[in-house]
Amino acid sequence: MAAAPGKGEEAPSVVEVCSDGTKRLKLTDFGKAAAEKARQKAEERAALVSECSERGEVSLQWKQSGGEKVEELLEHTTLVDMRYLCDLILFKGILPRWQELPEGAKITKDTVWRLQGIMEFLPVMVLSYPWSDPFHPDRMGEMLRCLFPVFWQMLGKVDYDQRMYPKELGKFPTVGVMVDYASLPQVPRTEAEQALFNQGLSNMHFWYAHPCTTVLCVDAPLNKAVEYSNMKGYYERGWCYLEKRLSALVKENEFFLSLGSVADILAEYDSWAAADKFKKLGDYDDFKTTLAAGRLPPMSPDSVAKEMRSQIASGELSFSYAADAEVVIEMYRKGFIETFRQYKVYKPDADMVDFSDLGWRDSDAYILADALKFMAENDCAQEGLHFDVGIDGVAAAAAGALKKGLANDFSPAARQALLDAAQQAGVKLHSKFEENDKDSLMWKTDAEREALREKRLKKLLDEGHESVVRMYDNRSE
Repeated sequence: MAAAPGKGEEAPSVVEVCSDGTKRLKLTDFGKAAAEKARQKAEERAALVSECSERGEVSLQWKQSGGEKVEELLEHTTLVDMRYLCDLILFKGILPRWQELPEGAKITKDTVWRLQGIMEFLPVMVLSYPWSDPFHPDRMGEMLRCLFPVFWQMLGKVDYDQRMYPKELGKFPTVGVMVDYASLPQVPRTEAEQALFNQGLSNMHFWYAHPCTTVLCVDAPLNKAVEYSNMKGYYERGWCYLEKRLSALVKENEFFLSLGSVADILAEYDSWAAADKFKKLGDYDDFKTTLAAGRLPPMSPDSVAKEMRSQIASGELSFSYAADAEVVIEMYRKGFIETFRQYKVYKPDADMVDFSDLGWRDSDAYILADALKFMAENDCAQEGLHFDVGIDGVAAAAAGALKKGLANDFSPAARQALLDAAQQAGVKLHSKFEENDKDSLMWKTDAEREALREKRLKKLLDEGHESVVRMYDNRSE
């Protein structure tokens, strides 16, 4: 993760110890100045937005990608304008709590039109990150700085599309960011703020489980030179465990990103230098591929509860407040059931959940089968739901998936376990290669599969694809 301010650098905040022994954050003069500069820019932008008559159209992408669900969630959860966050980073400020967030930095139901015109993706990013202190998640601005190149790349895509399609996107398009510290009221809260916080917390699973929001895991290592209250990493945190598991339920791989793979780039203290290095990752699509986190198979709520309690007992997982563990377990259960029972709430025109090309093996298949059994027992599979598990190995080889190590590869026993569990749950399993192939391997006996494989391999050889056949043979050994 980006370095904290070094010698000669101004710190944005200091920690004060109160008379009762508790700690609180206080902005330094430098931190106050940074916050004021970012606030002024946000208010200037908001004034232009309020006077704008060139609003974009509501795109088909917004409607088909669950944008209406996002609008519903704005009743109790604030999205933060990504452009404001970029300004705050460049001024070397720190994230304000919800109560201090400038009005001009908020995406509300009145300004959500700034998101609605974007045509190629749902412009909502959800952050999954560990808090470094109980009173502030990022008091030195370390996390914010490492996010800058990601924000810059994403906004660059938005700005390019706006130049290409000015009428459709309108003026001032942006990306909304759900970051809990600035999106929900923080302590101390008034009675009204507590009610709003409770409502937002009870619906938090929607942001992570939504198939089309982009979840970014801030899992780059912390700067060990700074003495934070909690130095445990992302994968040792209970809330991060929840967010990661929710994000794995139905989200496509391109919308589940991790900073861990680019930690060396993020070590740059200079945000612009890091952003410049990010350009070398390629265009927006290449960037998403580089940061793809890889998805875990959906795990049943009962298995999550068992795994979480076991890892807490062993010290692998922890919470700052022990009572949060049961809250998180119940939140996952609620999120799992509602996600699969109401999938069309997110994607009104879709009934297919894509689990293909994730590099899953038998152990993953049995986890998914267990989740399907839970769906059957709790009647939480939406009617007509399909899972694309992409298990046709020969077709995957022809498509190049095996070469990249991405194709799911299940044994006959694991396939049968999936088929049996899916039948119980009322979910249809099939491979995406099945659409133009009525002889999908999924539904054959072992003898039939072997005969069909031989037939397909011969066809590949006849068409001159010897390398694909050799690759498949090597993979099968």
